[in-house]
This record gives sequence, structure tokens and C-alpha cells, in this order.
Amino acid sequence: MKFPVERARTQALVKDSLKQSDYEAIYKLKSTIEANYPDNIKDGVWLPLIKSALYLHQYNDVIMLGDRMIHESYDAIYLMLLAALANNDIFTAMSIIKRSQLLNSPDVKSYLEIDGANYHLLINCPKDQSKALILCNLIEGMIKETAGSITKEYIAIRLCELIDVIYEIGYDEEIVLELANIVKVLFLTMN
Repeated sequence: MKFPVERARTQALVKDSLKQSDYEAIYKLKSTIEANYPDNIKDGVWLPLIKSALYLHQYNDVIMLGDRMIHESYDAIYLMLLAALANNDIFTAMSIIKRSQLLNSPDVKSYLEIDGANYHLLINCPKDQSKALILCNLIEGMIKETAGSITKEYIAIRLCELIDVIYEIGYDEEIVLELANIVKVLFLTMN
């Protein structure tokens, strides 16, 4: 059996680029990753690729690439939901929520409020799960509040309010800072 040199090289490049926060270098490996990892999404290259696409404002790519992991990764769902919000597409965000087997499992449904967001319920969830569920609650609340006409400014304000709420509730500082950084990158920097 031949050692997969190209795959090992790609994994090393992704790992090194991730350490340096060089999202452009990871994104440049997109075609290589798609060619060498078509079905193997657990090798640690897909999530960095999706995150890189998000940081580079390639929102449609985030959703397309994340679709490969929608049934297996809360982190991919979280990134996809952020991309849909940054793209000012609340309906795509709802579609992601509806299509995800993870978000529609009975265990997870118990955390989501039918009448609106209750972030207190999510504070004890695992970190990867809580990030996706926080955004689910936010999106479902925004859909109910508006009649479909949602602006990018409205989304940015609601995300900032969300950061304030989860900070006051006492969420892990890492989650609060990550969400604050993502909002800054998606809504406060030039595309």
C-alpha cells in the first residue's frame, strides 16, 4: 500500500496555515482538498477550509462546502449559518436548520424554544453544539420578528445584542470572543 504523500502534505499545509491564521493559503488549497478528500471529511482539512472561506467572505462557498458536513458537524453548521447571515439570506439559514439532522434530533430539539430564544438552556451544552444552537435560536427569533425584509444592518445589530446577552448570562469567554471576532470580520470589515 502506497503512502498518500499528497494528502499528508495537504494536511501539514492546512495545519501550518491555520496556526498562522493564513486563511488565504488554506482557501487556495480548495481544489486540492476537494480532489484528495472527496468523501473523507474527518481528516481535519474541511473545517479549516470552510472557516477560511468565511473569513474571505466567500459565503456561497461556505454553504456549498459545509453541505458535505451538515449531518456530522455542529461547527460546520455554525459556519454555514454565519455565512447565510453575512449574505443577508435568512431563508437559506432556515433551510440549513431544517435540513440538518443534528439540529432536528430529539435531543437537540429540547434545547430550542418554540416561542423564541432562551439562551439559558444552552449554556451547559457542549461548546460546538451551543454555538450552532445559539445561532438557530437567533435566526428563528428573527424570522418571527420580521416579515422577511431583513437588512444586513439589522442582522449585525441582532448579533451584537446576542453577544451582549450571552456575555451577561455567563457563557464561556471563548464563545463570546469568537462570536464577537466573527461579527467584526463579517460585518465591520470591507468585503
